[in-house]
Amino acid sequence: MLFAARLGAFRLQFTLAEAVVLAANFIALRTNGAFARVAKPSRSVSKLFR
Repeated sequence: MLFAARLGAFRLQFTLAEAVVLAANFIALRTNGAFARVAKPSRSVSKLFR
């Protein structure tokens, strides 16, 4: 029972983290991918210095 409760809490935290990531991706799309450039520095740097 305790293990099941812990698993449920872990799943809740995981879904909350997924919601945060989805919200961050949505905001990144709204802001022309500024956050995406921060998340992927290698590609953004190559694009910035071309």
